[in-house]
Amino acid sequence: MTVEANLDALRRWYGAYEAGGFEAGDALIEVIFDPQVEFSPWLAREVEQRTYRGHEGLRSFFRELEETLEGLRYDPPEYRPVGEDVIVVFTRLAGAPRHSAVPVGNDL
Repeated sequence: MTVEANLDALRRWYGAYEAGGFEAGDALIEVIFDPQVEFSPWLAREVEQRTYRGHEGLRSFFRELEETLEGLRYDPPEYRPVGEDVIVVFTRLAGAPRHSAVPVGNDL
C-alpha cells in the first residue's frame, strides 16, 4: 500500500472509533492494521514496560481504556508519515476515570 492509502485507512479507523467506540473500531482492526502492529502509549511503555503488539494487543488496549474511562474522546489526530511503512499519530486522549468526575488527559 502507498502512504496515502495507509493514511486514508487510518483516518477511516479513527472515524469509526470516534463515531461508535470500541465495537465500531474493532471491526476495522484486521483490515487496517498490519498483524505485527506495535502500539506503545507513553504510560504503558514507561510505567508498565508494556507495548501492545498485534491485533489482539490493540483490542486489549482499547478494551482496557473503555473499562477505565468514561466520556472517552480524542482530539483530532495529526498524522506524520515516516517513510512508506510507518505513520506516527499524535492526539490527546481525554475522559474521566469511572467513579470520578475529575477529567484526565494524556498525549498520545
